[in-house]
Amino acid sequence: MRTRVVAFLLMLILVWINRQYPWRIESSQAGAMAISLGLVILGGYLLGEILSPMKLPRISAYLFMGMLLGPYCSNLLTYETIQDFRLIDQIALALIALSAGGELQIASIRKRLRGIASITLSQSIGIFILSTSIFLLISSWLPFLSGLPFSSRLGASTIFGIIAVSQSPATTIAVITETRSAGLLTETVLGVVVMLDVLVICAFIFLISLIKSIESGAGFEWQALFDLGGEIGLSFLIGIVAGWIISIYLKHIRVNPVLFVLAFCYFVSESSKILHLDTLIICIMAGFWVTNASKKGKELIEMIEDSSLIIYVIFFCITGALLNLDALSTAWMLTIGLVLLRMVSLFVATAIGCRFSDTTYLSPKTMWMAFIPQAGVSLGLVTILQREGISWGAELKTILVATIALNQIVGPILMKIALQQAGEIGKQTRDKRGTNQA
Repeated sequence: MRTRVVAFLLMLILVWINRQYPWRIESSQAGAMAISLGLVILGGYLLGEILSPMKLPRISAYLFMGMLLGPYCSNLLTYETIQDFRLIDQIALALIALSAGGELQIASIRKRLRGIASITLSQSIGIFILSTSIFLLISSWLPFLSGLPFSSRLGASTIFGIIAVSQSPATTIAVITETRSAGLLTETVLGVVVMLDVLVICAFIFLISLIKSIESGAGFEWQALFDLGGEIGLSFLIGIVAGWIISIYLKHIRVNPVLFVLAFCYFVSESSKILHLDTLIICIMAGFWVTNASKKGKELIEMIEDSSLIIYVIFFCITGALLNLDALSTAWMLTIGLVLLRMVSLFVATAIGCRFSDTTYLSPKTMWMAFIPQAGVSLGLVTILQREGISWGAELKTILVATIALNQIVGPILMKIALQQAGEIGKQTRDKRGTNQA
């Protein structure tokens, strides 16, 4: 441990030297990228090892490392450098989504379906209503909303409510993979998060179209909603086809399967941008198909897990670097209050969902903690909010980004506590050895 601490301190000294005397690499941009990527991987790994005795999730260490190296701290990872890493980031996200889909087994979902459905319904309705109502009550005290009509304040409140419902499939599957959790809570959380991901995207686009029509006085843009439905439906269909292709390759060809999966993730991430499809849905459905329609699901999951260290270090360091710490620092009191509001909403909604479920959960009092992480989808939706040109969009975006950042910082830690309370951490390892069946 002492060696790792010394190595990490030496790396921090290098970061400080770079901030004072920026490196000038004239040979190529690739050289600068290689140095930055090396520091990301090394720093994230070392900090994960140092914090491991504190029982913190390793992805929290990766997030902290990203924040340290990012544009809001040392600025070693500038916005331009982060954009250069976007391709790696997209491939990592596709791999995480592929792994998430591979963990969804029909037999398990069928047994947990009522619990997943009831918690999804209670969270989507309960969190939205409670968060929207409280935000609407305080909206008249917010400078950028105080002088606006009730319809504008209601629109901003509904946007906050739907973002409060959103969660992070990538963070969820990363914590589950790292802790090797398996069991009732793990399967329920994964199912709920994936379902909410689709629901939130649809609801958000609907709300944006409705708010724009009210502010402009024009009619409701039904075409945008129809286009969204078509994109989501096509994403599901392409995901099934992609899963069939992967299963055929793993069964009959098997030439460099790791490289094939990486190439597949690259192709999906790039083609999704061109065709305006959802990468998460495609990869989740592909993994779901491989697991449930072929016998290659376990092989696919193990293959991804074998390379998960580098994937998670890069992905969550970049996520941490993108967390807007300036927004968090300028509105920290409001941010803390809104994050606490979301936690209360999660606690109440999850408890209601458990009551209407046909399943008895081992840790109902701490189960809500597993749903706190936010990032990815939430940040993407917030970006859309500002791009649509809504009058109060930029100011609301600052508040939303700050709350998402804080939820993402504390979320993995609390999620690990929830899995620990349920006694599901490490069960995945024992299952593979045949000593326990979760």
